[in-house]
Amino acid sequence: DAFDDTDAGRGKALNVSIDISLRPFSESEQARVYELGVLPEDVSAPESFIQTLWQATANLSAFTAKRLLGRLRGHFVLPDPNGGVRLHDRMREVFRNRLRNDRLQIAHRALIAAWGDPHRLPDEYAWRYIGHHLAEAGQADSLRALLLDYEWVRAKLEATDAPALLSDYDRLPSDPIIALIRSAVVISAAVLTQDS
Repeated sequence: DAFDDTDAGRGKALNVSIDISLRPFSESEQARVYELGVLPEDVSAPESFIQTLWQATANLSAFTAKRLLGRLRGHFVLPDPNGGVRLHDRMREVFRNRLRNDRLQIAHRALIAAWGDPHRLPDEYAWRYIGHHLAEAGQADSLRALLLDYEWVRAKLEATDAPALLSDYDRLPSDPIIALIRSAVVISAAVLTQDS
């Protein structure tokens, strides 16, 4: 089995490897590790994101979260030049699978609640990826309301850029009003880049 190069074989080997690597961690710490599956694919998040997530889901102090994150470096967390947190895509997939769907939604919802008012998000990561977290939390209606809110759209453009805004509109592809606004943003992208 160790030399099985099929997807199933690689998946089994990865799961066994993760199980071995998780042995030094308590059950509650393992649950925190699985919650890292809320990260979007191919995204580096600041440490403050992880601290907020774990404080929201398990009431961990900033010190405890930082200590746990330090223990994860080299095991599960990829090095990031900006000092953030990044997961290999396969690792993220395993964590998401191990954290049942309802727990995954709960983690996203807890994070969104911890951020508070979506018009005053705490950092660039929150502005850039709130659409991802709302969609994953099953809160598409809340995302739609924000995408129809001129002041929020303006604040998002000031905090990020047109592609980040478009990725949020792309999360609601079957909504004709959202599609119309998305088209306007696409047409205006060059101008918005110069003046949000």
